[in-house]
Amino acid sequence: MALAAAAPPDTPVQVQMRNVALHVDADTILSIRQLRGELISTHPGAPPVFDDKNSFVVRIDSAEIAITDAGLSQLLNRYVFAYDGSPLRHLDVTTEGRQLKVKGTIKKGVDVPFTIVADPRVDESGNLRLKPASIKALGLPAAGLMSFFGLEMDKLVKVKPGHGVKIDGNDFVLIPSGLLPPPKIEGRLQSIRVEQGTVVQIFGPGKAAPLQPPEPKTNYMYYRGGLLRF
Repeated sequence: MALAAAAPPDTPVQVQMRNVALHVDADTILSIRQLRGELISTHPGAPPVFDDKNSFVVRIDSAEIAITDAGLSQLLNRYVFAYDGSPLRHLDVTTEGRQLKVKGTIKKGVDVPFTIVADPRVDESGNLRLKPASIKALGLPAAGLMSFFGLEMDKLVKVKPGHGVKIDGNDFVLIPSGLLPPPKIEGRLQSIRVEQGTVVQIFGPGKAAPLQPPEPKTNYMYYRGGLLRF
């Protein structure tokens, strides 16, 4: 009787998570309420290595992932805008009903404090777009002044490409796949929800069948198939 051939070492590892606190660092935590996806090796012919965050990509089929406004502030300050010459500093994100308030400073020769209240939505590219409902600089409404000089935010603030953020007109656009340090996350953001002190991201389309852990629990990480090294 012929034996079935062993799966290649780089076969995707199926993954499912429930109620997992993922530490980006000591203070920045993603609350994975649920996730179904795959671990994809970044090295052809080699399996993912759990302790090497650059050895795999997390490809999300469906997920609900929450981050506190304090955690989002830390993510922006420590990773997204933590590069030499960054025009934005000291960012502080808070929730206000269904809106997000972003305070910080713009480096334009001198530090100019600003406040933006924005409506978050997911655009057609699956990115999180923050559309300002109001903009203040030095405590004064800035939209009228910017209109007078024919300026939009993307002309006033130049951000470095490749850091998970861009400015389009007056909108801040956050790109989920580029916001986090390794392991890289790939997935289609479908919707966003603002709760009290928390931003919740919903990924889809959710076509993969749920995995069935042998001992279902309320908090777990479950891996199946392929090869995963620890």
